[in-house]
Formats: sequence, C-alpha cells, structure tokens
Amino acid sequence: MRKSWFIYIIAGVALFVFNEQAHCQAKVDSTDMRIASLPDSARLAELYSIATSYSSSSLSKALSYADQRLTIANKINDPNHIASTYNLYGNLYLESGLYSNAEKYHRIAYEIYDSIGNNEGLATECHNLGLVFYNRGDTLKSLNYYKESVSVRKRTGNYRKIGDGLTTLGEAYLRYHEYDESLKSLLEALEYYGDISGYPRKFDCLAFISDNLITIAPGKALQWISRMEEENRLINRRSYDQMIKFRYAAYWLATG
Repeated sequence: MRKSWFIYIIAGVALFVFNEQAHCQAKVDSTDMRIASLPDSARLAELYSIATSYSSSSLSKALSYADQRLTIANKINDPNHIASTYNLYGNLYLESGLYSNAEKYHRIAYEIYDSIGNNEGLATECHNLGLVFYNRGDTLKSLNYYKESVSVRKRTGNYRKIGDGLTTLGEAYLRYHEYDESLKSLLEALEYYGDISGYPRKFDCLAFISDNLITIAPGKALQWISRMEEENRLINRRSYDQMIKFRYAAYWLATG
C-alpha cells in the first residue's frame, strides 16, 4: 500500500512538472510569435525589454533574446541599435558577475558610440565600464571611467544626467575613503540638479554628503540629513525613511 501511494505521489509530481514546463514553453512560443509579428523598431524595443527581464533568472534565455536583437540591428545596419545591443550583452554579463565578458561587450559598444559621435551612448558605456572595474576592485580604472563619463555627459548639456554621473563619482570616492574628492563631486552634482526635486538620485547625493560629513566633520552633517527628509517628503519611500534614521543614529554616535 505504501509503495502504491509513493508511486502515485511521484507520478503526480512528474505530471505537475511536465505541465509547468509545457505552460512555460507555450508562453515562450506565444511571446516569440508576437514579437515576430512586430515591425523591426518595435521588435528591437521588445527584445531589449525581454532580455533584461531574464537577466537575474536565466542568462541563457536573456542572451538568446539579445542574439535576436543583434540580428535585427545588423540587418537594418543601424549602428546605434548595434551598440545598444552590445551594451545589453555587457549588462547581462555584469548582472551575472562575468566581468571579463561584460568588459568585452561594453568596450565594443564604447567604440561604436565613439565612432558615430553619440555622446549619450558613450557616457553610458564609460559609466558601465567604471561599474565593471568597481566590481573587480580596480580603483584607478573605475574612477577614470566614471570621470570620463562625467566629462562626456557635460558635452550633452543634460543637467540631470550630469548630476547622476557626478553622484556616482562621489559615491565611488566615498567608498574609497577619498572624502574631499567625494564631497567636491557631490556638491557639484547638486549644482547640476538645481531645482529638481523629488528625484531619487538627488536623495542619494544628499545621503552620500551626509555620510562624508558624519565621518570627517560630524557637526556639519545634521543640515544635510534634514535635507534628506525634505527630499523624501516628495519621494515618499519607506526605505528612505530607514536610511534617514540610520544617518541620524550615526550622527548622534559621532557627536556623542
């Protein structure tokens, strides 16, 4: 009797797994059919989105959709879409911790964007290469690429993204305990953000300034933590409330 029940259970589990696999495959087939019916421009956008959605769950699936995207980009011979696909490959490998592959593909994208004078794309690749080397623990190369990203961003005139680049650079300097350089970058970022409010990356900038000052000049940190509170009244994220409380605690510990 026990043996019979065991067989029934195993058979039931196997049937469930088979049905789930069939359902997933049907979903993939349906997605592929829908994509195939789209015009090239829409297919490129959809394939990028789907590949990115698989970045943390299935590298092989993500790469297969990136491969499809590269085929289309090459077919229409659009260097911007070709470069953005290589950027996609780099992001997928970076997400998976395969830094050598990530560097390879981001470098290819970098070269293409540079050759066609696409400063937005070039700045993005500089940032991504900085992130690759940051994850590898290569301080000098990471900072150099982040600085290059900011330099290229400044040619675009996009103040929000310039602020973002400077915030990233300031964050990197902070992680490497170069507090003066970090503060310099972060305060410059605030100048570019200007009147922009309710913006998460500006909140991050204020948080990093607070972290710097808690370490090197605790008495000056309180006003920046208060500015974090003001910014989060517009953003209204509970996780940011916790970040603010943490910095108040660090401030009180530092000032006694």
